[in-house]
Amino acid sequence: AVPAGGSDLFAPAIAAFAPAAPPGASISPGEWQVWLGGKYCSYDEGVNAKLEEALVARGKSSVRVRVGGRAYLVRRAEAGGDAEFEQVPVGQPSRARSVRRTE
Repeated sequence: AVPAGGSDLFAPAIAAFAPAAPPGASISPGEWQVWLGGKYCSYDEGVNAKLEEALVARGKSSVRVRVGGRAYLVRRAEAGGDAEFEQVPVGQPSRARSVRRTE
């Protein structure tokens, strides 16, 4: 998926996503970031914790979050794009932004 609002074909490389941890295993928390205004911006602590719990600890393919009062779905990106995850406004699946997890 091409980052929304950006035309740079050479966007920063997407960090590799750590595989889901086995039940009961300890995971080191990562930092989740979304592509906004030509750069990656970190989610707040509450959203970051929700993404870690759902997408890493539980291995889910998507999770619903609220950012700036709006509902979004962070999900595995469709095959063929550069990002492994993307953020889409609920009800507007064509408006995807790249999401990455850093260690």
